[in-house]
Amino acid sequence: MELFVWFDGRFHGRLLANRNRPDLRQAAIGDGRYAFSLPVPTALADGRSHVARVVAADGQDLAGSPLEFRLTAAVDRVSPRPEPAAPGDVTLLAIAKDERPYVEEWIAHHHGLGFRRFVIYDNDSSDGTAELLRQNRRLAGMVEIVPWPGSALPPGEAPQHAAYAHALGWLERRGWLAVFDLDEFLVLRRDHTVQQLLARYADAAALAIGWRIFGSGGHDRHEPGPVTRRFRHCGPHRLAKSIAQLALIERMGPHVPVLGDGSACDERRRPLPDGDRLATPSYRQAQVNHYFSKSREEWNRKRARGRPDLTVGRVRPEQDFARHDLADAVDDTIQRHWPATIRSMETLFPDTLSQWRSAGFAAPPATGRR
Repeated sequence: MELFVWFDGRFHGRLLANRNRPDLRQAAIGDGRYAFSLPVPTALADGRSHVARVVAADGQDLAGSPLEFRLTAAVDRVSPRPEPAAPGDVTLLAIAKDERPYVEEWIAHHHGLGFRRFVIYDNDSSDGTAELLRQNRRLAGMVEIVPWPGSALPPGEAPQHAAYAHALGWLERRGWLAVFDLDEFLVLRRDHTVQQLLARYADAAALAIGWRIFGSGGHDRHEPGPVTRRFRHCGPHRLAKSIAQLALIERMGPHVPVLGDGSACDERRRPLPDGDRLATPSYRQAQVNHYFSKSREEWNRKRARGRPDLTVGRVRPEQDFARHDLADAVDDTIQRHWPATIRSMETLFPDTLSQWRSAGFAAPPATGRR
């Protein structure tokens, strides 16, 4: 069930009641996945009386709502830091808007790296992105689609930040959380799976992985075929994306989370000096290929749909294309994952793979620098 939360008469956000409660299942109440937890803003832990209200989508209060409560900032004991998350339990979180041409490749690529849970917030897509995934029975139990219409958000709240806050309200606080956009692909230079990478950083609260920005490569038109095969020219960037231990995240941003304990480090275990920026880019272990602009035609569509992380000025300036159209090097590192991507496409998206094969894209790529 989708629930809506107010504190002291002010809308706080939405949450999903989908956690397992064995007692409900034993009582033959559906499959029992209707429990939820309700994070309370720290500002309300002031010892005063407050009122929480939780209602369903039909506007009816849940049993026990509204509820008067009183919290204090003082604690009786300090909770020990959770045990390090198991590297095998990794969730990939994203927000999507009109990503139908790209979402299958993005899922297949990361599925090939060992990701087995995808949570995608659909932000008013008009091209059938959510329907494409919901209708694919092969994705059942692996890909979760959360409707996220901008009209349901309070004024002044950016869809992306609100989606991440909402996800932290219902995701079980165990394992790791990776947050990549649909134009960002994790690339492992040493390992074959994300589990192998995280096993070496199990003591880190969050691993920050550097961007490489891929430009248009001179392409004007949206040509058929996989993104990772069409664009090869790129340049370095100090911004990073992260994979963090869920139990330690206080607030999730688009790049690096705010952590309640510990701090993020880069692959060389150096702290991040500027929050979400690396001291210097380092790509010895991993990188995130950011296909920022793609072709000029695709850039124009991306620019028209706006940015999900802003509430005003959401249309990107035209000069962003030139600033991100980097071509310092040709980087084919991602092609080492191509056989795994093809295997995942065979399992999850065989129809699209047939189209790739017809267009000559399923064969092993020719790599090399020029």
